[in-house]
Amino acid sequence: MPAVSLFARPAFVMTDSVVTRFAPSPTGFLHIGGARTALFNWLYARREGGTFLLTEEEAAALRVKAGDTVRVLASQPRPKNAS
Repeated sequence: MPAVSLFARPAFVMTDSVVTRFAPSPTGFLHIGGARTALFNWLYARREGGTFLLTEEEAAALRVKAGDTVRVLASQPRPKNAS
């Protein structure tokens, strides 16, 4: 039976950088709840000096109709760059 160390490395690595993400629905318009979540994630990442990612779920790609992605991206809030 192999020995198990109590001080083994964790399965994940903690970093000093914050990463937040928002995955809007690919089949519908941005609604107030989604906009709120995206805004809070962006503000938190900005305050902590991290990164905000706008992602698309792979499973959702099967439900996308022509023009949905363009419509969703056009409805996203565009925060100004912080200098």
